[in-house]
Amino acid sequence: YTSVFARLTLIQGIVQAIDFPVGTGIHAVGRMKLPNITSALIYMMILPLSYLAIKLGASPEITYILTICVYPLALFMDLYIIQKYTCFPVRYFIHKVIFWPIVFIVFTGLFIHLSLQNAMEESFIRVVITTLSSCITLSVLIYLWGTTEGERKFMLEIVYKILHIKKR
Repeated sequence: YTSVFARLTLIQGIVQAIDFPVGTGIHAVGRMKLPNITSALIYMMILPLSYLAIKLGASPEITYILTICVYPLALFMDLYIIQKYTCFPVRYFIHKVIFWPIVFIVFTGLFIHLSLQNAMEESFIRVVITTLSSCITLSVLIYLWGTTEGERKFMLEIVYKILHIKKR
């Protein structure tokens, strides 16, 4: 179960990383009652659904899978609420933050990772190679497609500063 739970935890982390800034934006508005009630109700659905699934014979991973499925529901509810309070551009956010970078980067990274993993026999070398290739691939993909031009310039300035390279 360890590798399955580790993968599901990483997926859950990605989904949470998208939802938390939206929740912070809602809280910055100062109107907390509606977002807290809706989020709490959505997140509390995980427990009875998990109990029911396990009672019906599902494997233990179902609890994480249900959590991963509930987070997008909470995200879309939070997006609805933040749009209601602030005229937040939800379609733009979905297109520029969720769909393009996240979906493209995650699926491309997964494809490369799984291709390498399936091409090699189980060993410590495979773990090292797939981990390094995943880190390098995701870093390049995030740099190219997950950041804006201004963010890329900012990152390069930090790298130049760390490596003591003078910018031309």
